[in-house]
Amino acid sequence: SEKDGGGSGGGDISSAPAPTPASAPASATHTLSVVEWVQLRYRLDAGCLAAGVGPVAVTVKVPKRRKRQLLCILGTVRPEEEIVMQPPGRTAVPDLYAWGNADDPDEVAAADAEKEQAREQTRAMVLPVSSPLMPPRCKASFVDGEWHVVLHAKRPLPWSSVVRDGLPLNVAVHPKPAWAQRVVGGSLEAAFSWADLVADNAAMEDALCAVGKGLVTDAEALIKALCRAVPRRIVFRAHSLLRQQHVTVALPTPGLSGGMGSDQLQAYPGDWTVYRFLLLISRLAPGALRPAQVPRFQVPSAVLLTMVASWLVAGQSHEGEEEEGEESRVASGAAAASSQGDNLFSGSAEWVSAYKVAGTYLLQHQLDALERMQQRCKRRVPGHFLVMDTGLGKTATALSYFLWRLCATSLGETVRRIVWVTPAGGKTGVQRYTLIDSLLAELRNPDKVAVPTHWARPPKGGRKATGLKDLAVNIVSQDDLRLMMDTLTTLAPTSVFVFDEVDQFYNATKRTSSGLLLASLCPEFIAQTATPMTRVVDRLATWLGLTEEYNVDKKNYLVAASSMVSLRVSLGIEKVQRVVRVPVVDEARSAFQRYLVDRNWRRLAMTVQELTDGPMCDEAVALAQQDRRDIYPSGGVLLVADSKGHAEQLVALCRQRGAKAATAEDMDDPSVAVVVVSKDNSRGYNKAIRLGALVRGAYAGNGASRHQMDGRICRLGQVRSKVEYVVVVMEPTLLSLLHERHQRIDSVNITLEQLAREYDAMVFDKFKDQ
Repeated sequence: SEKDGGGSGGGDISSAPAPTPASAPASATHTLSVVEWVQLRYRLDAGCLAAGVGPVAVTVKVPKRRKRQLLCILGTVRPEEEIVMQPPGRTAVPDLYAWGNADDPDEVAAADAEKEQAREQTRAMVLPVSSPLMPPRCKASFVDGEWHVVLHAKRPLPWSSVVRDGLPLNVAVHPKPAWAQRVVGGSLEAAFSWADLVADNAAMEDALCAVGKGLVTDAEALIKALCRAVPRRIVFRAHSLLRQQHVTVALPTPGLSGGMGSDQLQAYPGDWTVYRFLLLISRLAPGALRPAQVPRFQVPSAVLLTMVASWLVAGQSHEGEEEEGEESRVASGAAAASSQGDNLFSGSAEWVSAYKVAGTYLLQHQLDALERMQQRCKRRVPGHFLVMDTGLGKTATALSYFLWRLCATSLGETVRRIVWVTPAGGKTGVQRYTLIDSLLAELRNPDKVAVPTHWARPPKGGRKATGLKDLAVNIVSQDDLRLMMDTLTTLAPTSVFVFDEVDQFYNATKRTSSGLLLASLCPEFIAQTATPMTRVVDRLATWLGLTEEYNVDKKNYLVAASSMVSLRVSLGIEKVQRVVRVPVVDEARSAFQRYLVDRNWRRLAMTVQELTDGPMCDEAVALAQQDRRDIYPSGGVLLVADSKGHAEQLVALCRQRGAKAATAEDMDDPSVAVVVVSKDNSRGYNKAIRLGALVRGAYAGNGASRHQMDGRICRLGQVRSKVEYVVVVMEPTLLSLLHERHQRIDSVNITLEQLAREYDAMVFDKFKDQ
């Protein structure tokens, strides 16, 4: 092909700069000769255009309405299906996707007109497209009813044809390295093993010193042959490091103490071998990876790197050198069946029976979620973000999806187990935890869908490790995750994962690092939560990036968020929000004066809260008495405390006011009018639906926990048409300022929830009949 034809995400890669690798002396580097030029074609995900354009800001004005700032987001499957929303801001708004009074036809019509005007303005623009997977200076425009792209200043091409046919890429071809001569018939010579190659320092030095612009001769076949000779865990770990990387590829480096480094990711045993494997890959594809300062690589062409990453997956080892013990095997030669390419799950009567009945127990919103995940599966995305509010059936939906994937598709030929990562919940006895018990009960329910389950635990306190089992849903506590990483990383390539309450994987912890690694190592995963956001979008963008094939970052995360399988059911319950402002007292002023000297935030908060506890208990007792007298004889109030110790104090104060109060252990007792729980006890119980109000103070914490707590009383089974949420805060104090900031932070979470489709409460008629 001609050298000046086609293009790549970084332009024609023949003109890409060739810096000296920082790992090698300048005098030792050598530029690889070019044997010929070839033209390849690469495919783009349909969402690349939307991601490259990002949210488009427009200003609309309809008659008799003020100007409104809006964002227009191109569709990720069909860009013509644009989504219009109000821009997220620091001020909470009721609904970013449907504004105006829904009961006023004029306001509904005005909102629809504003959305249409926003779409028309966006379609009238010529939009710049910034994507590492597309040519530079690319433009998008709406022509003849569909979006087009302009590449290399040529005529516009329909985006649908670009997705169908791909784009051309001119690539330089270099000579093979000397060690590549040992690849015969698609595999390494019998006398030359992977261990020999990874220990070949001459090959490593050659890779460090070689500078090239494209691929070596037969690069694809060589890379696939190399992957077939390499242990599976090495290939998958390398592939996980390449995903969503378009500028640099870096292995995590431990901190000076040996723990997590400043990059907030955990280094794992074997990473040094992975680095040497990537060095060999860089020698075969110097236009995709160039060694830099150890352990980093530069990415000359993001398009070539994407191709190389796909070759790693296509050539991955199926030798099955997994290191699990006997307890992870199942009877009847399951391991042998898997090695022959048979589907273990479709051959299991127990799993097939569960698959056949699963859909009959799903409600309409769950069936719709299942269908959307199946549609995403056709795009071959590696994961799904499932967002449903508390109590609306995320567990049943996720299980039904993987029953379909494992029993009815080819995924069951390579996958042996489901790994379900969940918070343990509160401890209720010896080896008993609320959330794990609840999950096990749901997965084993003989009246609905029952599947084989196994609680996998690490060795602890004389207890032996229980390992993972094939043909089973293996429950793993989030707290045990990092203690089981050796086993989980080995088995991840033959497992699918469910990350329950994935919002707890957002902090810079070993747990988060472990979760991200496992999600990138496994063939497919589901990340599910009722609260996809906390305070910052960076970590959400990281998880969203693992569910898409286009680039995702904090600038375009709203584009990826629009592809989440996010459904919200309208239960027909009115939520009344109220703030009780307690006037500041002299003791609080004195505490603030001390704070100005010692800057002890915790002591100031405890003092102010202690002064607010009385009015807070007054409010809780009054609401409980009203609820039990007027609405529900066994009702009451959920009172949220800052800690377990604080909960005991609030119980005593409520009892002094004549109310029967108790902690969460007595929640089932209908005679208890005020149930007091700590703010951290926000998940894993449903009995609070007998209560009609929630009262809390202003406590340090995140929006996800507050949202989960709100869902304890507003969920399926609540008989009231209205529930009340009351915050009692002393004003003006630092706690009142904390409450105001909580309101702004929580509004970001509401933003993502409003991407969900609304369903009427009538979808639960089927449930009620059963």
